[in-house]
Amino acid sequence: MRKLIIFSTLLLLSAVVGCMPKSSEDGHLYIISTNDVHATIDALPRLATLVAVYEERGEVLLVDSGDRVSGNAYVDDAAEPGVPLIEIMNDMGYDVATLGNHEFDKGSQVLDAMIDAAEFDVVCANVTAKSGAKQPLHYTVIEKMGVEIRCGVEVGKDVTIQELRDQGYKAFYIAIGCQGSRKAGVEGEDAEGVISAVDHLYNVHALGDKMKVGKKVVIVGGGNVAVDAARTSARLGGEDVQMFCLESRETMPASDEEVEETLAENIAINNGWGPKEFLKDENGKAYAYRDAAGNYYELNFGLGY
Repeated sequence: MRKLIIFSTLLLLSAVVGCMPKSSEDGHLYIISTNDVHATIDALPRLATLVAVYEERGEVLLVDSGDRVSGNAYVDDAAEPGVPLIEIMNDMGYDVATLGNHEFDKGSQVLDAMIDAAEFDVVCANVTAKSGAKQPLHYTVIEKMGVEIRCGVEVGKDVTIQELRDQGYKAFYIAIGCQGSRKAGVEGEDAEGVISAVDHLYNVHALGDKMKVGKKVVIVGGGNVAVDAARTSARLGGEDVQMFCLESRETMPASDEEVEETLAENIAINNGWGPKEFLKDENGKAYAYRDAAGNYYELNFGLGY
C-alpha cells in the first residue's frame, strides 16, 4: 500500500490518497489545479480534454484556486453574473474551489448566487460572512480511498522526511505556495529602497499600517503582482505611484480589470519601458530609474519586480 501525506500550516484544502484506486491504470491520483482563470472560457475545452486524458489513467482531483470571474463580459455581465462559468465548471466535474479577491467584485449577493450554483465545495479560510451573506467552508477534506491528515505539523522540526520514510511513506506532496521572487538582473537593483514586489506585499501583511513608502514609488513590471504592489503603495501614502513595464497596454500580463482599477486610482502605467538600471547615490540609496532606451525617472523609493 502506498501512502501519501500532505502537511500544510494554513489548511484550505487537504486531499490525500491512502491506497490506490483499483480501477486506476497506473495507481495514481492526478491533481489538476487552475488559478486566475478570469472567465477565459475559451480555454476550458482544452482543459476538459486534459482532464479526460488523465481520467483514463486514474483518479483525478480537479481544483480551482480563485479569481474565476472578471475578464469576460459573457460571464461577468450575464443575467446571473459569474454563473455561466460555474455551470461549465460543474459540467467539467470540479471537486473544490477557493475564493479569490475577484469573486467579491460584484458584492455578496452575486457571490452567494455563484456559491449556490456550484456543485462543488467552495472554501475560504480567511472570510467571515456578515449581514446574512453565505459563509464559505473554512476548509474541506476530500477523501479518496482512505485519508490521514495531520494539522499544525512543521516538517523539519516536528518530523523529518526521513522519519516519514522510515514510517513507510513513499510519496510526498509539498504545497507551500509561492514564497520567492525573481530579479531582473539589472545594475543597481541591490540599492537601498529597491525591493521585490513579493517581499513588499509580505512586509505590508506583516506590518500593516506601520509599513511606510516614499512619496514617489516606482513599480517595474506589468503583471497582477506588480498591480497589487502599486495599489498597495498608493494606499500606504504614496503620492506619485507609477508602473513601468516593457509590454504595451494591450499585452500586459495583468488582467484588464486590474489595469482599469489601477488607472482609476490615479496610478500611472508607463508602457514600453525595459529596465536597464537603478541609479544610486554615494550612500547606496536609489534615486532614479532608467530604461534601456535611456528614459529617466526620478524616485525616492523603488519597488520591483
